[in-house]
Amino acid sequence: MKYILILFLLINFSCKRLKPLPKEEVVFAPFLSTSSLYLKDGSGSLFESIDWYTYDFMGGHIIWSNLDIYALNTGRETFYFQIEDFYDPTKPAGISNPKNFAKFSLNVLRKDGVENIVIDAYACGAAQADPAGYAACQADPERNQFTYFNLETNEFFKQETSKAKARDDWHIAFKDFEIIINNGINGAGRNLAGLAYRNQNFFQLLDDEVIPLLESIKDAKLTGAGKEYFNRVSSNIQYFLPKGHDRVIHESDWYTTNSDGDLVVVNNTWIVKGQEGNSFFKFSVDDIVKSNDEYSVSLAFNYQGPQSFEFDTEQTVINLPLFQNGVKTEYCLDLDTGNYGCESATWDIRFEVTEGGNWYLWTNNGAIPLADNNIALSTNSAL
Repeated sequence: MKYILILFLLINFSCKRLKPLPKEEVVFAPFLSTSSLYLKDGSGSLFESIDWYTYDFMGGHIIWSNLDIYALNTGRETFYFQIEDFYDPTKPAGISNPKNFAKFSLNVLRKDGVENIVIDAYACGAAQADPAGYAACQADPERNQFTYFNLETNEFFKQETSKAKARDDWHIAFKDFEIIINNGINGAGRNLAGLAYRNQNFFQLLDDEVIPLLESIKDAKLTGAGKEYFNRVSSNIQYFLPKGHDRVIHESDWYTTNSDGDLVVVNNTWIVKGQEGNSFFKFSVDDIVKSNDEYSVSLAFNYQGPQSFEFDTEQTVINLPLFQNGVKTEYCLDLDTGNYGCESATWDIRFEVTEGGNWYLWTNNGAIPLADNNIALSTNSAL
């Protein structure tokens, strides 16, 4: 995987000379929480984008957690958690004991301190250890199951995937090496997950590729230093898209079909960041109207300008031009000006209808989904 190295220079305004930051201060952008809260279309889900472990194939084939701090927002509360270990510490780890893994040791930040929870998520093991047995287990829904965990209640359970997908009473699930969040195609939950802290000293840049420094990770794990990382988390979490979604404003969140077969609006709201980066919009889909063979979609938003720290109380509603379902259509809208035009780079929202009858909303500069539709009309334009 190729990454871009971002080097920030520290300027010393003294009578001496300009002085760059020390080499150890170099920031590897993909491994740190960024200052932006806004999800970008096409950015991928958390554990598709971030490796939670480093594999020590020279030292007994051991999985070492990178000791990252993750954030999970349920809409009611934000939980911070860390994967501390992958093994039962009372038994040999690695290839010498192939069934002693997927014993996830989870550190969860609570009001009274860090709580450790051990979750046995062993299901089918590793394909390399027993290829035939692994294949048989994968085909058996009674054995090939995630262990589902609720961060609010500390309850966990195992269940067939098809049944667990219909439930919203779990937040995160583990199976062998795999971790999923209850959102998107994984389940009925609307949880957001992101990276709150990653220790940049665990990595180096070599030929434009980020390489884990295994010895540094080992030292932090063996000395118990990883728990200290909870003190370094930022409130500016870089959240990732739900699994299977490549759009922040996903169609499952803004329209559905009612019992009469009509398309109706789902009442959800997003904060859309303007393409110029200095305006914000509390955005929702207001209405869908069908007249004969044509449709009209109304978009609503409250505006927040560059020098403001709250949204206008007056809502603006824009009716998109009429279109036919199944006829390829594209409208790009600059919310600052109300102008249409996909040829301009300043558009904020792009509405698309495909020949297959799919309706999509795209953002140009990212958005934040709001869990509570009745949230106060204010935010910080510096986000």
